[in-house]
Amino acid sequence: PILILLHDLKKARWTYNPFRNILAKRALSHCTVLSVSDALRNHIESRGYKNIRTLRNGIDLSFWKSEMAQEDARKTLELPIDQTIFLFAGRIGHDKGATALDRTLPEESSLIVAGEVPPGNFLRIIKQLHVFPHQSAKEMRLLYAACDAAIVPSVYLDPFPTICLEAMACSRPVIATSHGGAQEAVKDGETGWVVDPLKEESLKQQLLWCKQYREELSSFGIRA
Repeated sequence: PILILLHDLKKARWTYNPFRNILAKRALSHCTVLSVSDALRNHIESRGYKNIRTLRNGIDLSFWKSEMAQEDARKTLELPIDQTIFLFAGRIGHDKGATALDRTLPEESSLIVAGEVPPGNFLRIIKQLHVFPHQSAKEMRLLYAACDAAIVPSVYLDPFPTICLEAMACSRPVIATSHGGAQEAVKDGETGWVVDPLKEESLKQQLLWCKQYREELSSFGIRA
């Protein structure tokens, strides 16, 4: 076992080294460490780190605002005019909730994906997808204008997804994960909803509600 440990340490070097944590904890004990959310701060503190302070991310509200009506944005992007459309942006993968979303997206609704879709993702809802990879900030504003609601269904401790702030600044409600800092940005039942995507039936019911009561989503967006 000792030889195996030494072999692994030599191979991994500092990318995965148990002694690194000891050195890091000792060095950081003399610093004030900033965390982007209370959820992340609590997680770090549970590992024995001290002097953690929360400083959440911010955005430029003068930039993040819709400059086009939803119907015009959909015509520009060649999206369905009358369907309920959700927006999923950023890194795509199981930990970000792609699997849960693939299983729960309602029929006769659409999903905008702003990002690269790795092979094997969204196989069930492939015909409902509208993929826009490599979007600039200006192009993202158009996607926010086109959607009815943004969704952040991460199943891991997502520190503080900025998409929540950007979507709400563009008057779009957010369906946010209960894992991580997203729930600190969204007021459940007022500016969006906080759900546990690991409880897929709850996520499914929330998406179905948004589809059934699409006309009410704009009031949530205004409050956002």
